[in-house]
Amino acid sequence: VAASLNMAKTMSIFRTLVQRAEEPSDLIFQLNEEMVKDMKPGVFVTATYLIYETGKRKVMIASAGHSATIVFRKQGCKIETVEPQEGLPLGLMGQSEFSQEEIALEKGDKIILYTDGVSEAKNKKREEFGEKRLYDIIKKEAESSAVRTVEAIRETVNAFTGKAPQHDDITLIVLGEKGEKHFYGPTAGA
Repeated sequence: VAASLNMAKTMSIFRTLVQRAEEPSDLIFQLNEEMVKDMKPGVFVTATYLIYETGKRKVMIASAGHSATIVFRKQGCKIETVEPQEGLPLGLMGQSEFSQEEIALEKGDKIILYTDGVSEAKNKKREEFGEKRLYDIIKKEAESSAVRTVEAIRETVNAFTGKAPQHDDITLIVLGEKGEKHFYGPTAGA
């Protein structure tokens, strides 16, 4: 319940600030400043904010301690990870710096955002799913839509974990060509 309340507060502040910020790093900075005022010590939120300009095939990304953003390059079937240089989780410390990365996309490239609940999903033997398995699925689905890529990842994670209890949230967003997107997880309606 406490985590849900913190997320609701974060989303509320985000919706207010998004109207004013021109770049992801600016928004993350402002969001952090507001959250530092209200967060209890030791409580924090990780986040990635990106602006995807479909016409220019350009993405600007800022992160606050969140998992790296995956860029799948269709040409060469390669995986790249984007992790801005600076960015502590939100609510830990005021006046924190948040860097921003800008990447150009080519036809067929995909952007994959995920929570660590995907890569850290465990099976009954307590083995983690891991990033290598995640990358392998993304490459296997090179020709697939964003919808199919999300479903393939979800199906593979579920098959891997079997009946082992889920220990963390699993959220996944895949952005494809022309802004095609598909969500899986508790933030799908956000």
